Amino acid sequence: MATPTAAFQILAEEYLGYNVRLEVANSLLAQDSLYAVAGCENPTNALNRGCHGQETRMHVAVGVYLDEEVAPHFDRVQRFKMGGVLDDLSSLRFFSQSGLYVNGASLERAAVERVFLDDYRNYDVNYRNPKEWFSSLETIHKSLLVACTTWRGAFPDIGRYLYFTADFDGVNISGTEAVPKCPDGYWWLSPACRHNSSECIPTLAGSAQGYVYGVEELMSKAIAFSMPMALGATDAGRSFVNLVSQHDVLFYFWEPDLTLGALGHQLISFPEFNEQRWTLGDKGTMAQPLDHRKIANQNLDLLAPDARGLLMNMELDLPEVLDMMRKSTSALQQILTALPVSSADELKNEEWWGACWQGACEWLQQNRETWQGWMPEQSNCYAGQGMQEAGLWLTTRSLNATCSSCPAGRYSVLLEDAFGATAVCRASAQNGGSASALTGEQAMSVSCDVCLPGTKADQWGATQCEWCPQGQYQRENGATECRSCEESKTTIALASTSEWDCVCKPGRYLWNQTECMPCPEGMYCPGDSFPAFQLAGYYVEHSYIEGLSSYSVFSCRDASRCPAGEPGQCNVGRTGRACADCFRGYASDVDGSCKPCDALSMWPFLLLPIVMLGLLPLLVAASILMSRARRVAVSIFIVCVIFGQLVVCLQSLEAIYQFEITWIDPARAVLSSLAIFSLDIEFSCILDPQSHVVEYGSQLLAYPAVLLGTAGFWLLARWLKRPISFNSFLNLHGVLLVALLTAMSLTAMRPFQCRPNPNGLHTLSTRTDVICWSPEHRPLVVLASLGILAYPVAILSTIAFLTWKYPTWLRSGGGLEVLEKYKFLFGRFRPERYYYALLLSTHNMVVALIPAALVSAPALQVGIMGAVICTKLTAQSLLWPWRSVANYNDLVLSTALLILLLLASPLLRLNQTDTSFLVAVLLACVLCVLPLAALSSACLAVSVRLRSQSKYDAFLCHHKAGAGALCRFFKLIVHKYGRMNIFLDSDELDDLARIFEIVSSDTRCLVAVLTPELLQRMWCAGEMTSARKYGIPIIPLYCDGFAFPDDDCINKIESVWTEEQHYTLTSHGIAMEDIKATYRHISTLEGYALSRHSSLEEQERLVLDVAAAVLRGARRVEVAAQGSVSSARILLCSTERDPEAISTVLILQQMVQQQLRIATFRVRSLKDIAAASSASFALVLLSKGVLEDPDFALQIGQMRATAASSFKKRKVWYDMARILPASRVSGAQALSFVPVNDGTFQFPPSDFYMQVEEVGLAGLGPNAGRSLVKAYQASPY
Repeated sequence: MATPTAAFQILAEEYLGYNVRLEVANSLLAQDSLYAVAGCENPTNALNRGCHGQETRMHVAVGVYLDEEVAPHFDRVQRFKMGGVLDDLSSLRFFSQSGLYVNGASLERAAVERVFLDDYRNYDVNYRNPKEWFSSLETIHKSLLVACTTWRGAFPDIGRYLYFTADFDGVNISGTEAVPKCPDGYWWLSPACRHNSSECIPTLAGSAQGYVYGVEELMSKAIAFSMPMALGATDAGRSFVNLVSQHDVLFYFWEPDLTLGALGHQLISFPEFNEQRWTLGDKGTMAQPLDHRKIANQNLDLLAPDARGLLMNMELDLPEVLDMMRKSTSALQQILTALPVSSADELKNEEWWGACWQGACEWLQQNRETWQGWMPEQSNCYAGQGMQEAGLWLTTRSLNATCSSCPAGRYSVLLEDAFGATAVCRASAQNGGSASALTGEQAMSVSCDVCLPGTKADQWGATQCEWCPQGQYQRENGATECRSCEESKTTIALASTSEWDCVCKPGRYLWNQTECMPCPEGMYCPGDSFPAFQLAGYYVEHSYIEGLSSYSVFSCRDASRCPAGEPGQCNVGRTGRACADCFRGYASDVDGSCKPCDALSMWPFLLLPIVMLGLLPLLVAASILMSRARRVAVSIFIVCVIFGQLVVCLQSLEAIYQFEITWIDPARAVLSSLAIFSLDIEFSCILDPQSHVVEYGSQLLAYPAVLLGTAGFWLLARWLKRPISFNSFLNLHGVLLVALLTAMSLTAMRPFQCRPNPNGLHTLSTRTDVICWSPEHRPLVVLASLGILAYPVAILSTIAFLTWKYPTWLRSGGGLEVLEKYKFLFGRFRPERYYYALLLSTHNMVVALIPAALVSAPALQVGIMGAVICTKLTAQSLLWPWRSVANYNDLVLSTALLILLLLASPLLRLNQTDTSFLVAVLLACVLCVLPLAALSSACLAVSVRLRSQSKYDAFLCHHKAGAGALCRFFKLIVHKYGRMNIFLDSDELDDLARIFEIVSSDTRCLVAVLTPELLQRMWCAGEMTSARKYGIPIIPLYCDGFAFPDDDCINKIESVWTEEQHYTLTSHGIAMEDIKATYRHISTLEGYALSRHSSLEEQERLVLDVAAAVLRGARRVEVAAQGSVSSARILLCSTERDPEAISTVLILQQMVQQQLRIATFRVRSLKDIAAASSASFALVLLSKGVLEDPDFALQIGQMRATAASSFKKRKVWYDMARILPASRVSGAQALSFVPVNDGTFQFPPSDFYMQVEEVGLAGLGPNAGRSLVKAYQASPY
């Protein structure tokens, strides 16, 4: 209404003589002009307009229409002040119309086919889709559109809109704000074409500062009449004009307006305007024609009454307005022509207003007779004024009279005469007993009245009545205070006059037509008298108990299952509490709905037979690998370990997916598929809803079904004479149980995974329709308890027991046979890290526990899971337990898992106060622990430096040539059964000069390994003497061939050593008399006798007895049995003449058995060789003079004869032979010989073989000699 405003400005300035300041507002909203005229500081700020009763700077607004959207604002402004703030003077006498328009081109093309696009009925898709006469959405570039999320004021009352349209899928509600839901962010699709956007007709609406015109009206009409509309918004200006002109679209517009004059557009007719329906919120009929009003501030009557009279008399017909607009358009074209080309698109408000002013001026010049009738009579005074002439107040009209405001002490009184109505100023008189303010006390007073209902005056002599604020009302006259609504209620507007004006506040809902209840969590309450709606992701049970309404809100497992809308609304095909189930024969779809089951929906139920059929080849392969080359078997085994690590990692991801995290695609789609590991699948394709016990029982029985199926196949193979070893069968299922421990634990603990709901109840996380600890939940708890005992508890207990028994089994040959059954557990790790199987299984168990144990504290889930993963990473990095490349694979997988957890942590739904407090406490604890940990580490480092070095438990004093191997065997056996710090010079000594000091200061006990030449060794004599001098206990260990010398020999001991050796002893403070006294002292001690020709068990028992004596009271350890020679796969052979060779071969036996985990046996007689039915290798120790030993020669010959006779009967040798290079394997022998040189062996000259062949060897005749030579020369020595 720029041109009528410009006409009023020109007349008020040039005819009435006022200085008119015009403000061209940036806002295009009619209600903003009302707040500006009312004196608000920020009239365009809908959130805080700054209306504080201050004096206004704006007085007039021309052309304001008071439709159903603007009229409430007018009423609200009027309540700012008793008697109102604004005056609605009159209408401009012409009307404008707004609505949905179609351009002329589309209209004409459709008319050829007898389709009239100016009639709404021709847009009904149920009859015909007129899309062919319009452009497609792809032709309109989205960069010219305004994003739907920024549309402001689209729904003044979202509750009423949803009540009439029920289009909950078409809007996004966040708190009290609502915007259209646009799939691509720019186009809102009506339900008629929402399934296929290519069938939608582009519809444009103008936008100004985020406010989009006609959104609710267009959406309501599209839904009411099934119109295929795609609604978009663009800036109301050149962008809007260009899009409407260049494309065949529908658009929201109004008349009169000449902007689109050349387009030939036509308003689409709808059912006639229904005021009652529009008032209720139904905007399916034509919009009401807008009556443009003239609004003025009430003080204009006091400040410029003649200007007010001009405004009241000003009236224009539609042709006159159009004429004025044409002239303004011509002036605008002239301005654009004068501007530079670069500035033509950025027309300023002042330039635009200048064109309007010029057009109005031209019209006023050509229509003087019209506007002269608008001018008021000079003597027609208004309320608050009086006639005055030459400074005198008149009581009757005079031709030269003028109007002036009544000063203080006078009040204005109406006067009617033959010329019409006017006013005079009379002197005030005080009326006693009046409760109102004294009349005439203020300038321009007209009278004093009591306050009306809805207002109050809380003090005597008040000059104005105050409106009752929002939340209060007053139904009586002359009140001094307002009455308050109930705490939960408020009033919609100021100056309410009845308690019935009190309605529920936003965030509350009307309960049983009387009380306003707080909006439950998970519901949206618009306030007023509207019901509560459920939000997306929540399910609301609406029930009536004894006639009283109540809501019970449950959280849904997935927000897409429970759309926003009426309480109890579920997505398509879903049923039950929290929309948890699909109808039978239906399966979940990606959008949260349920679709009819198809072949793809049945694949989880086909998984069990597929797994069984897939495990059978694995069972066969496992058996074959037991009889194939070790190198191939190890390679395949490592690949299997790596894939097993991946499976464990995927199960950890499944556990993380159960956290309270808002996952986003594509991660959500990938993680949801991992539920197959724990069989968290839906059974609605084959079972009725609510079949919880059957579903859960089937999940628990999945593994027993696999076990029975593979066991049946294993028995069938045995019956068909194609047996598969039981160890292969056991290892296969062991791999399954260990690898799927996390998934089995997740399944078993699922009924205990209860999460809270807004209604205070707890439901299962995966089955949200099951209320925890209800009758339907108890059978699941019983099954879960059995499942926990059968799976995680039993598996972890078994692993713990096997880990505890592992060292015992490893010490004995018989135990190694047992370990063959548990390769699945220990074979994955390095031998010294066997216990990592228990650590890893415990970690997997804890990972499964976190989602169930912390379901009520989601904020802790991520933190504790991160701590668990970091702990595993630390342990894995320190221990490096896996074989080969599996360490790196596990490191990468764990790191990736930790990174994923960190990336997902911002998506955690943290909205629980209790959880937040707990997290805050834990964070504070961590922050306190950090400096304490640093301080503790520093203290530990200082104490380690300051404390004395730890002493050796035992010092092995020995003659290296006579007992070096024996002492190595001693130390090996002690470490095999326990932990003991033993000093062995070949391992510990780095400075020979300190050896006596070590004995005296760092040793707790000295073990004297007494061999024939020990007492003659100077260093050994010094070690034993130092021990005696400093009170170190000495334990004698008597070996084969040792005898204590008599006193004469002891007295002559100094003759054994050279002068230099004497000097060395003396320099260390050791005298000859000390040595002699030491020898005599040792001879009196009770010691231990060791025969190196005894069995391994006997020697181990003696070593452990000595170790127990060293530790003084230590618990005696039982010695593991060596095992039978018949089960040994590796035989060890050496000479029995040399004790050191015996000790050396025993050391080899321990090392080989521990590293290869294969049963070994030291051959001591020909009977042992004959009983070695399973042997594949003979480990032969070559020492000095071994080939001259006839017993050794007989053993070699016996092994060659036994091997040759059993070659055709046994094939096991081939597998173990592949351990060694091909050059070490005899192609004609089933028993492979592996020689080991102890460092003293040298091959004899050729004449040695000739002599043996001619005369034999030490009692073996020439016949045996020839065979022996063949054996020596054939063996790969």
